[in-house]
Amino acid sequence: MGKWIRMLYVTLAWLFPVAMHVQVFFVGLSLFTGQAFWSIHSSAKRLAWLVLGVYLIQAEVFASIRAV
Repeated sequence: MGKWIRMLYVTLAWLFPVAMHVQVFFVGLSLFTGQAFWSIHSSAKRLAWLVLGVYLIQAEVFASIRAV
């Protein structure tokens, strides 16, 4: 079970920077081609903040588990 959770964590850890690059890509598209892609950037931005929040919560939980 632990091996699968580690693989899931590594996969999600790699998806975070990929999501950030996609967000920058959509910002570039909206700046250089018009405002058609701005709504896609906004939704990707919300998801990136959500992932960051989940990461911070997990980091605090795991830190407190190790301290016990």
